Parts: sequence; structure tokens; C-alpha cells
Amino acid sequence: MSTPAFVHTTSLNPLQWELICWSLRERQCILVLGPKFHVNSTGGQPLRRLLATQLAAELGDAVTIENYDLPYVSKLYEKAKGSLFLKSRVQQFYRRFDEPCPAALSVARLPFHLIINSTPDHLLEEAYRQTGSACQKGYYSFGKQQVATTFD
Repeated sequence: MSTPAFVHTTSLNPLQWELICWSLRERQCILVLGPKFHVNSTGGQPLRRLLATQLAAELGDAVTIENYDLPYVSKLYEKAKGSLFLKSRVQQFYRRFDEPCPAALSVARLPFHLIINSTPDHLLEEAYRQTGSACQKGYYSFGKQQVATTFD
């Protein structure tokens, strides 16, 4: 039986749910989380959207509301203020968010063997800590040595 890689959970039938549960138990299921996974608990906006808005506000009239796309705004910001200042701003921004969203806490309770998380924050790790679940963290960075750390 072939199942599509991405489906809305509301459209799954009982057999498909059974297959997902079996895949989790057999360590055959990988969860991929994209940049919109973590949201601001007060406003419900994805953190990357909030970061783009903050950077755009610092640039002033150089960016219009339609251009609040993070890669686009980041490039403009880097051009105007430099890459070190951009990196500093991004780190400062993500440090303000130390509480994982409810979805992250739910994910931390599920038995996924592997989660690929493309968000540049540590909120999923924090969710694992808060739920008492064990996890390992690793990352890939072009041109740098790869690191894996175990959290008990």
C-alpha cells in the first residue's frame, strides 16, 4: 500500500491511521518540521514572520509590507547593516522565545525515531526537556564539523 508523503490528517481513513501508528512503533516514520512549525503563543504568528517584520521595521522604508519574506528581508538587512549585525539580531530575536508552543510539547510526547527540524531555534529541544522525554540533537552546517549531543 502506498501512502502520500504529505496528507492532511483530517482526510486519513482508519487504515491509514493504523499504518501511521505501526510505522511509529516500528521506527519507520520520520517527522519533518518546517519553518512555520513554531508560532508565537500570544499572537499565533510563525516566528520567522515575526523576525522578518522586526528586521523590516529596522530597515524602515526600504521594505514594504508585501516583502516581509524572511530570506528577502534578511538579504536587504545584511546589505544595509552587515552579516555580523544580522546574525546578532537573529540570535537576540530567538533568545526571547524560550517556551515551546503546544504543538512542540505534543510532538515531544510522540515516539518519533527521527525528526528533521528546519527551524533555527531550540524550542523543540526545550519541549523534550519539559516533557521529560529523551532526545539527541545533531545539525548540519556547510563547512563545519557536525555535532551531536544527547539530552537526558
